[in-house]
Amino acid sequence: MRMSNHLKKVATILLFVWAMTVQAQNIEQETMRQEAEQTSLRRVYAELVADQQVFSNKIKVDIDFGQATSWPSSGDQTKLVDSNGKDIKFNSIIEAMNYMSERGWQFVQAYVVPNGGGKGSSVSGCVHWILYKDVTTDYQVTEGLLTRQQIRH
Repeated sequence: MRMSNHLKKVATILLFVWAMTVQAQNIEQETMRQEAEQTSLRRVYAELVADQQVFSNKIKVDIDFGQATSWPSSGDQTKLVDSNGKDIKFNSIIEAMNYMSERGWQFVQAYVVPNGGGKGSSVSGCVHWILYKDVTTDYQVTEGLLTRQQIRH
């Protein structure tokens, strides 16, 4: 009888050690998975170009991910569109930036490229916004965004 109590204690201790070893292996595997995921994290950039509409206070936005486009219609291909292929019209560049922010994009810098404006005329410009997003897959780059080029493919 004394021997069986001793065996029960040893078996309990062995079972406890085995359970702790399995738990430690699970934690190590999860840590390795997280480290692998972090090492595959990369930063991608995009450029938003605001296009003021003639006779309207709305703007349309082109987005450049560095994707290939066919010239001369490249601007047409990079317009942001809805799921029906219609141009998304924003009230302002800030609304467009909020739209991008909701999809994980972060602001880096903005600059204006002047267009028009001869002597004695007012100079207007095209606003360019540089954004970035940290991704682990190519799908995440354009997730939640559609361009005319994507609709056509």
